[in-house]
Amino acid sequence: MAISNSIPLTIGLIEQLRTFLGAPTTKEQYRVHKQDFTRHRILDFTETVVLLLTGLKMSIQNRMNRFFATLHRILVIPTRTAFHLARAKIKPQLFKQLHQEVVSFFYTHFEAAGLVHQWYGHRLLAIDGSTLNLPLTDSLKPYFMVIDNKSGQLYVQGLSSYLVDLRNKLVLNAELGPLQAEKKFLVDFHSAYLQPNDLLLLDRLYADYEVIGYCVQQSCHFVIRCPLTSSFAVVKSFSRNPRVKDRIINLPRTKNSGKSKLDLPAQVQVRLIKVYLPSGEVEVLVTDLLDPQKYPYEVFEALYQERWGVETYLNHLKTGWEVERGRCGQSWQLYQDFFATIFLTALEAVLCREPEHEVQQDLAKHPRKYRYQLNRSVTASTLAEEIVRIFLDPITPTWQLLQEIYHRFKQNLTPVIPGRAWVRQRTSLGQQIRHHLYGKRLWC
Repeated sequence: MAISNSIPLTIGLIEQLRTFLGAPTTKEQYRVHKQDFTRHRILDFTETVVLLLTGLKMSIQNRMNRFFATLHRILVIPTRTAFHLARAKIKPQLFKQLHQEVVSFFYTHFEAAGLVHQWYGHRLLAIDGSTLNLPLTDSLKPYFMVIDNKSGQLYVQGLSSYLVDLRNKLVLNAELGPLQAEKKFLVDFHSAYLQPNDLLLLDRLYADYEVIGYCVQQSCHFVIRCPLTSSFAVVKSFSRNPRVKDRIINLPRTKNSGKSKLDLPAQVQVRLIKVYLPSGEVEVLVTDLLDPQKYPYEVFEALYQERWGVETYLNHLKTGWEVERGRCGQSWQLYQDFFATIFLTALEAVLCREPEHEVQQDLAKHPRKYRYQLNRSVTASTLAEEIVRIFLDPITPTWQLLQEIYHRFKQNLTPVIPGRAWVRQRTSLGQQIRHHLYGKRLWC
């Protein structure tokens, strides 16, 4: 498969990231102290940042060995202590800014090329949280939650939350904090990254009047799955009525939402949609997409199923990129590794957009039994291997480097078999901790 004419888009992204990372203003803004990185060292600011991006699946010394071998400087490899001293001079917020550079570039340049996918003219977004198992250190205990299992063993857990563009497999924002109500991440953090006319797909933890009223205030549309046992009284009544499957109602403000600091409306007009699962169970969706002509009843079952995209993102983040793998003892190290991994997943998503488009065009000309897509295990490992060349290779032209990366992407496709379903395997906290301490690393 040949490289398409849209590749200059990705060239522009790589050049923009290189320019941003190499700019003196970036170093001045994201170093901890003014005197940091003022002397000539083996690890300068840019090299330390890129070394932090080489992933969590290798020991630090192996990462440095490969890093300097790629740069053909194998005789000047620093010690682990030198690396830790260098990374301590970099603010974690740098990786958040690198992430936003990728997101901004994607929507600015890829949309004009028709490579940004939407649903009925809406960005289709989802928010979901996931607990992360963290090292048990005195430095992390004040920032996160200390819990114990039945055996009395102590663990540290944090709650991460992600705002994901489902159609484009791109994370727009990610946050990490102590265990708390997931809806707080929406109001406190993710709202800054929402745009009017966005459509949020939310699960049962967000079936709350505060969330609904806030979305209305922000001119952001929503589809929320409501729990049938502990939900609004009108939803319970609607779920028990077998004759009605689509209804528009006025949802009054609840007593608990009256305690909210937000200035919520007294009532919101919403639409209740009843969805029948293959198992015979009934689910109720609440939405502000009121127009039955523009949004017919039949589209909502398939629409809410698209929320599975945020689950696959979390699976890729935890198993592909192994975001829990880091054993950092300090909070700033933990945030560095977390936001660096989020940046890498966003960069991977954007780098995959053009070759994925080419694969689908090729399959349209030469149909196969199944639809095929890029293998995300391969794309993640390829990006991890090539991240040093992406940022620091002064010899290889960018277009040639992208050709090599895209070729590896497209040579490893995986079929999308319709009707596949898996039962979620529940594991204990002890099993999770053991896996991340001793589980086999795929990259070595």
